[in-house]
Amino acid sequence: MPKPKKAEKEPIDEFTPMGLEDLKKFVEEQQKKLSDVKNRRNFVQQEREMINNYYNISKTEQKKIDDQIKVVEFDMDELSKNHTKDLEAFTNKFKHLEYDHETFITRTLNENSQKAVSEEEVIRKEREDEYLKRKQKLKSDIKDKANDNRENIEKKKKNIETQYDTKMKNLEAKLKKIRQK
Repeated sequence: MPKPKKAEKEPIDEFTPMGLEDLKKFVEEQQKKLSDVKNRRNFVQQEREMINNYYNISKTEQKKIDDQIKVVEFDMDELSKNHTKDLEAFTNKFKHLEYDHETFITRTLNENSQKAVSEEEVIRKEREDEYLKRKQKLKSDIKDKANDNRENIEKKKKNIETQYDTKMKNLEAKLKKIRQK
């Protein structure tokens, strides 16, 4: 059989020597402190919830901003790629135009100028031949007209001489008649 336990003594603490009035005051003070602590705890809890809300809002805003940054970065990458492609296309186009220009200067321009000179020479010869033919024709026309004019002059001269001779003869005959009278 076990031994019966001794009744434990009530421990002596700060409340044991107090009277009923002191205990009531102490309880009231402790209740005031408890309500103050509860108010502070509620205030701290409200602040904590506000901070958590602010943190969550900030976190979502940061996520939105990060998403926008990713979109802008993607757009920038695309624009950069397009810009690089445009630069390459422009460089290729420039090289092609430069090659065409060089080809034009070295070959085409020389060929065209040679061709133009030869065509101009042909045109010059044709004009010269035409002008020489016109000149020859004018010379022959002038000779023919000169011959015709000489012949006309000779004919007119002969006509005038014959008229002169006939008038002279008529006048001499009249003069003889007048002298005879």
